[in-house]
Amino acid sequence: MVLLVACSCGRDEMWEPDASFAVEVGIELSEQGKVGVPVVLSAWRRSGPWRRVRSGSAGGTIRLRKRPPAIEHDVQANLSWIVEPSSGARFNLPDAADPLKRTVTFSEPGVYRIHALNAFPARGQSNVKVIRVAP
Repeated sequence: MVLLVACSCGRDEMWEPDASFAVEVGIELSEQGKVGVPVVLSAWRRSGPWRRVRSGSAGGTIRLRKRPPAIEHDVQANLSWIVEPSSGARFNLPDAADPLKRTVTFSEPGVYRIHALNAFPARGQSNVKVIRVAP
């Protein structure tokens, strides 16, 4: 006798934010910099909780096929970066050789405040870091 078992294996399930869903973003960078020398930016993101729903059910506007990890590292390429004051600061563009790398280079000495904004899966703002840039 042969028994065949069919498995949908979760093809009709999706994940959406639960009622208490929140996003937290954290950034890291050196506290000291030098004019003309790129400063490496790094970031992580925590989001959740997520709830499992059937793909045909009515629900929220954000639906994902795979359950997102509770914490994601190296998300610096998925964020918008803000520096204050903005004059004298230049962020790098994505590079095919290292698409996750993000840097900021300063053309003027001073004290700068940097933070990042998250847009997906929900809006969020990171902690603020201060960097002192020497000539």
